[in-house]
This record gives sequence, C-alpha cells and structure tokens, in this order.
Amino acid sequence: MKAVFPIIFNKSSSELSAIDKKKALSYILSLRLEGKCSIESISILMKRPELTNNSQGFISQYLNHVGSLLPSAVINGENNVRLLVFPSDEVFAKNKPILVTVDPVSSAILKIELSNTRKAKDWIEYWNCIENNGHVAIYLLSDEGIGLTSGHSQCLPDILRHNCPTA
Repeated sequence: MKAVFPIIFNKSSSELSAIDKKKALSYILSLRLEGKCSIESISILMKRPELTNNSQGFISQYLNHVGSLLPSAVINGENNVRLLVFPSDEVFAKNKPILVTVDPVSSAILKIELSNTRKAKDWIEYWNCIENNGHVAIYLLSDEGIGLTSGHSQCLPDILRHNCPTA
C-alpha cells in the first residue's frame, strides 16, 4: 500500500506520516459524528489508508476525551430567554438512566446527564439546570414515567405535559 501513496497522493509515504496524526483525529470525529460509524468501523476505515492512531482503544479514548470537554447542557449565549418545547425521556446504559432533553426543531441535545436514579428530584435538578442556561419550557413531551411525571408536577406545574407513549 505504501508504494501506491506517491502515485495516488503525489507525496512520499514519509510526508504522509507527518500529517497522519492531525488527519487521524479529524477523521475519527468526522466518521463518528457525520458518518455515524462505530468505533470498530472507524478503525477499519482508518487502516485502509494507513492512518496512524487507528486502534479501537485509541479511538475510544479519544472520543471519551472529546466528550469530557463538552458541556452536558447547551448554554444560551444570546442573553435572551429561549422558550422551547421540552421532549424529555430517559435511555439506559448498563442499567443506569441517562436523562435527555432535545430541541424538537434542531434535534440539538439541550441536556444529557448520566444519573443514578430517575426520581422526581433528579428531573427537577435536571430541568432547573436547563432553565438556568436560558432555555425555558413552554410545553413538555414525555412518557408516563413515575419520576418524570412527579418531577413535572413539582418543578413545571404551569407547563402543559403531553403524554407520548413508549413503543
């Protein structure tokens, strides 16, 4: 494969090695976020052009590192209150709930949080954090989860809630 590099890219393989590290990091993010590829698929796709840092372990660690740098809630930097519909629900990873609220127009995740429980107090703290970042609920979409509905009645009692049954 290295013998083909000068023909395809008009550069020697040593020149390509120098730029591989920077390219590898951008490829990892592009393949994961735009291509929606699994870590295994990213590794396979990076091995074809012999990009560096193509091991599944490195890719996983890099994605975890990038994720740790991002805030868990979208911050409204416009200094004005954004009135939004809050579609809120929980998903599970290894039997732990992940509380999620998205903007239904852009599909941006307004807040995502790994939690130990999904009780009313968890939802109250969660929604308060979203509102503290400049996003105010005008309507709530959720299922009939006990903690979620209890949190709604305590934290957002004036906000209408629409029941979205789970599949």
